Amino acid sequence: MVSMIESKTVLNIIELIIKGETEINKLLEKVLGTKNRKDDLVAQSLEGFILPEHRFLLSQQLEQYRLYYKQAEELQNQMLAICN
Repeated sequence: MVSMIESKTVLNIIELIIKGETEINKLLEKVLGTKNRKDDLVAQSLEGFILPEHRFLLSQQLEQYRLYYKQAEELQNQMLAICN
């Protein structure tokens, strides 16, 4: 699941974890494409002990990811403008 960090599913789950959600079933509800998912495997990947400082660091990393993604889009648009 983490191999697709930019997917809406992963970002939704990360945001829930940051907000303090720890119940596996509530996190599983956010997994999209329920036809092909393997609940047991996904549930195992979501288990863990997350402290407030972990949520803070995860929040910081998500913010940084979004900034880099936005900057990459801006760079790509600038390159396209120059090349056209």
